[in-house]
Amino acid sequence: MDSLEKQLLLRDIEKYGYFLVQSENTPPQMVLTQMVSAADARVLEGVPVVLTNMMMKNQKLSLVQVESELPKGLQLRFRMLVAVTYLFLFWVPESEAVRKVLHKYLKEREPSLLESVKEKLQNRTELTIGGGARLDVERLENTYKSYVVSQFMETQTSLAKKLEDSREAALQHALAELFTEKQRSLMLKMVQHEPLTKTDKEYYSRVVKPRLKALRNQELQSLATTLLGY
Repeated sequence: MDSLEKQLLLRDIEKYGYFLVQSENTPPQMVLTQMVSAADARVLEGVPVVLTNMMMKNQKLSLVQVESELPKGLQLRFRMLVAVTYLFLFWVPESEAVRKVLHKYLKEREPSLLESVKEKLQNRTELTIGGGARLDVERLENTYKSYVVSQFMETQTSLAKKLEDSREAALQHALAELFTEKQRSLMLKMVQHEPLTKTDKEYYSRVVKPRLKALRNQELQSLATTLLGY
């Protein structure tokens, strides 16, 4: 692979979450075949990263087609990196569908390979993947965790915060529809176990508490559902 081809490949790889260095038109199968054909260890270490992102977005990616487009000597390399990806995907929640696709491919192409690769990863043995290429297991794992696992966790945390913020906003809106600012303030103090004055306690018991009890009434909730249509 000459320097120009390598530079273009590195830019294509960025689209699939592995940033080493952006052509928008290269088919995913071609990106994979170019990566697997590379001599640069950094590119080869990124195959599980890129394959994961491709498969999570498009489970119809044909692994058989990718393999068929590789020279005979590199087809085993590809299967080994697919096996690595399959094993690493156990760190990624909601990846079961992708794991099934990879497992089916490996079972059909080389049933014993998965166990062999698993053993090498567990024993921290250097992974020899053909063509004189060897990958350090620790670097392989760290690359995957950095580019896939950590980013997935950040995304999940961000989504969870957005959902929490959305729920909080909806709650505050609903409270504003039903209670005055003074009443909401009293409710907040009650939730936070803050001390109330005698006047506050009396007002809470006389005005706020009866309204809260009314909201718990199942018949009222059913009527609201019927009237609102959902």
